Amino acid sequence: MSYILGTMLRAIVVGARCRRQGIGEFIARSLRDAGCEIAGIVGTSDATVAAAQRTLGERFGIEARGYTSLATGLAIEEPALVAVCSPYIAHREQLELVARAGAHCLCEKPLWWGADASNAGAVTESLANTFATQGLLLDLVTQWPFTLGAFDALHGNARRRPLKTFAMILSPESRGSAMIPDAVPHLWSLLYALAGDGRVEDPAAHYADASGEDLSLRFAYRHDAGETLVSCRLLSTPARAKPAAYAINGCWAHRQVTLPDYAMRFVCEERSVAFDDPLELLVRDFVHRMRRGDATNVPRLVASMAILDTLAACAARAGSAIEG
Repeated sequence: MSYILGTMLRAIVVGARCRRQGIGEFIARSLRDAGCEIAGIVGTSDATVAAAQRTLGERFGIEARGYTSLATGLAIEEPALVAVCSPYIAHREQLELVARAGAHCLCEKPLWWGADASNAGAVTESLANTFATQGLLLDLVTQWPFTLGAFDALHGNARRRPLKTFAMILSPESRGSAMIPDAVPHLWSLLYALAGDGRVEDPAAHYADASGEDLSLRFAYRHDAGETLVSCRLLSTPARAKPAAYAINGCWAHRQVTLPDYAMRFVCEERSVAFDDPLELLVRDFVHRMRRGDATNVPRLVASMAILDTLAACAARAGSAIEG
């Protein structure tokens, strides 16, 4: 299913209220800037919907009808696309509704997660195929690959060498084991962009202390070009501009955010490179691919869940060791 370039696309945003780490309002703004009409928003109550409508109107000049039922919003608005930015515990049911309505979907990571995640691969494949068989595009909000151009500007030809090591630092709002579904999709999205599909070998997880907050992950990523040694630190911090960085073959790019305009740059020693908001770039790219008629990459979505499942199990064992 493709759309003529320049036509206005109707969109619904589920979870447009920014609470804690929510990005729904920024997705709405970016969709508007990419040529979409924000026809409706969906929230959990009349109060939260009204609050989101006020924020979107005051900050971005977006006026959208509000719903407390996604099914009702889909039936009335008949959107071309839906952005699912709600807590991931609700994603599975919401994705099924969106697919039945025949809409494309940009979903906040992870695609879904919950108590029944033991059958993660099969459920993910079924969800993704529901979109793919209808010619609908389903993808994740994992924006870090859109910073690789800035990394190249900072480090020149560093990415031309074989990928021997990759390291990342992230600071999710969540704590303990909940950091895994919040952060691992970002880690994996960069690994996939750099090395393609692969498998995790010899994973290890370590909590810094008995609080179960700061967490370190290590594993080998085996892919077609060889093996990459991967490490990731998940930090707990109250800072508003969360620390984040990654290193390719030991070449670090630390994200620096200037508030209140949230201007971003990469810094390494005395060098720095400013870059555009990768979330805006991701949304623009999604809308472009949707208009072009791109297919859902089912294996990629299944792979994203596989690495999440593996590392979540590893972190759970590390947490049990602390509690024991």
